[in-house]
Amino acid sequence: MAAVYTYLACDLLTNQVLDELPLHGVTMDRLINKPGNFGGATNLDNERLSNDALKAATVPGRTALYVYRDDQIVWGGIIWSRVYQSQAKSLQLTGQTFESYAYRRVYKLSTGKFVYNDKQTAIIRSLWERMQSFDNSNIGVLVPDVDTLPSNDVVRQLTINSWDFKKYGEYIDDPLMNFWNSAEWTIECFEEAGMPSKRLILSYPQMGIQMPYSEMVLQYPGNILNYYWTENASSSVNRAWATGDGDGSDIKFAFSEKSNLSGYPLLEEVYNHPGVTVQATIDNHAIKDLNANALPRIGKTIQLKADEAPTIFSNSIGDEARLYIEDPWHGVLDTTVRVVGWNVTPSSSDSVEEVTVVLEGDESEVAA
Repeated sequence: MAAVYTYLACDLLTNQVLDELPLHGVTMDRLINKPGNFGGATNLDNERLSNDALKAATVPGRTALYVYRDDQIVWGGIIWSRVYQSQAKSLQLTGQTFESYAYRRVYKLSTGKFVYNDKQTAIIRSLWERMQSFDNSNIGVLVPDVDTLPSNDVVRQLTINSWDFKKYGEYIDDPLMNFWNSAEWTIECFEEAGMPSKRLILSYPQMGIQMPYSEMVLQYPGNILNYYWTENASSSVNRAWATGDGDGSDIKFAFSEKSNLSGYPLLEEVYNHPGVTVQATIDNHAIKDLNANALPRIGKTIQLKADEAPTIFSNSIGDEARLYIEDPWHGVLDTTVRVVGWNVTPSSSDSVEEVTVVLEGDESEVAA
């Protein structure tokens, strides 16, 4: 039986339920460490909602949207735009997950500077707590207690200057997410006491269940409907140069390289990191730049049978999985992969539900 999708609109600041939206043509995705996207459409003069009610329940920038798959919330975020087309009387909606709110808020100090010197997860928690502490700013994201944060997390230093005009999300992305040993974060939606809720999830070194404890298996033939295996060396490197601030011979730089080229010629690229003045930070950037672009670069697009166990929704984002493929291309491939996101197109009257998993290393190819 096809899964039933429900689209619940709520007031962003109060979480008051507005209406259930009659949407079609929906696509949505989720990713660790960045906002996921949503697109869908509806029509005026429909049989389920009056035009006034539909307009009131889809106001961009003030409406939260929760997507239920059967009785489970699988996506939650903010409606950021709508486009009305007169001839078809259609209304096109786009949105992003609640992480996107951090990229719409400026962290501004009136004077001086403030220095965070704490674990990565603690800094991200503090940024979200501060951001929601101002008037008309609390969108209801629950932050974890300090004593529940990972004790083994790495300590970082983040300086906020009064002359900076950066968004909260930008401070999370750079510098906090730009290290080979960065923390991970996402916002998880769930139902509590019959109402949709959301909370900030922080993890170090990575969230999700790892092997051998994970029971997720992706198998072809099996629950994998189809897959694409893309090998691309056009932007891959085996030596990465990272540069920071400085003039002439004083510029901060570092490189990281593979000790064994495995038959490849030397391939290099320079990655710029403006504002970095600490050598140890540049060293870390070089390691991450190499790991993110290292040869061989293989992109894996895996489409699942949405109704065959285990479904992607029965596991948590960040879980590792056993990938087992037996076919003419691989012969037999038995390896471990990590699911860091997904793309979903719900079923409709003329199409079946489509689910594509995003694996670690391939998330950079997904637009945020």
